[in-house]
Amino acid sequence: MIDANYFRERLTIDTTEKAKEGVDRPSVEVHLSDGSFLRLSRLVQVEEGWVVFEVYPARGLKEHRTEDQKAGGPKFKLERVTVPYHVITRVVLTLEPVAKDMGFQ
Repeated sequence: MIDANYFRERLTIDTTEKAKEGVDRPSVEVHLSDGSFLRLSRLVQVEEGWVVFEVYPARGLKEHRTEDQKAGGPKFKLERVTVPYHVITRVVLTLEPVAKDMGFQ
């Protein structure tokens, strides 16, 4: 089962190794038991029963205003999602081409 240890320890190892295969940052997808998946931007918090991610919206990317980006905000509007481990079926790392400034941080 994918658990807190995976996100605390193994994910960093896996993304570092995958990044060596190409010039782009790896994309990380977390697949859920309902058939949907989340494309991760970053991990926010890892706890024993659940994990919090910032994810790229499933409904399509929307850029923040230029003023927000200049003030240090992220390029894209992200969503924050809390997921219990028991609904995670797999984690997929890929170097699939994505928009510049996307990928797992």
